[in-house]
Amino acid sequence: MSNDIKERIEKALALLGEAQKSLEVESNRYNSKARNSYWAYVVSRGLIAALGVATPVLVTYQTQNPGSRLGIFAILLTAVTGALTTVHAIFRWGDNYVRAKLTSLSLEELLASTRLKRYRIEDTPDQARAYQEAFTAIEQSHAEKQKIIRRQIESEISVITQEKEESRNALLPPAEHSQLLSPRDAEQDR
Repeated sequence: MSNDIKERIEKALALLGEAQKSLEVESNRYNSKARNSYWAYVVSRGLIAALGVATPVLVTYQTQNPGSRLGIFAILLTAVTGALTTVHAIFRWGDNYVRAKLTSLSLEELLASTRLKRYRIEDTPDQARAYQEAFTAIEQSHAEKQKIIRRQIESEISVITQEKEESRNALLPPAEHSQLLSPRDAEQDR
């Protein structure tokens, strides 16, 4: 019986090791996503700031010197600045960075907690208790990982849903906005 429970504990610890590897992979994936979003945010904000200053300067110079050949360049620079600002607003790299980084940190915290549970299980002298704790740790780790990832997906979906709602409301005439409000909110607007 003793060898049988030892084998079960070893299998449970192997499963717990696989859960740890899975947590580490997911954490690294979200950390990489956060890093990419961060750099996209920094670069786009820097370009928008630089172009936001350069465009009016160039347009002002061109209007004061009508003979200069910078007219087309000023128009293109204005178009690029507008397009970059729109792309930056649509992709929301800063928001994506925050969400991905928080998810990565939550997964790292869960990984550390799972490692501590594993060490405690390995040090438990009561084999039956160690076996029970190992499977409880596996179940808890898997359930918490799914909650963390679900929160990440729900936050991404809520951003998309919010954008669609804002776009739809922007197209409605003001009279129809009040129809979307609750009766209490509609009275406060009056």
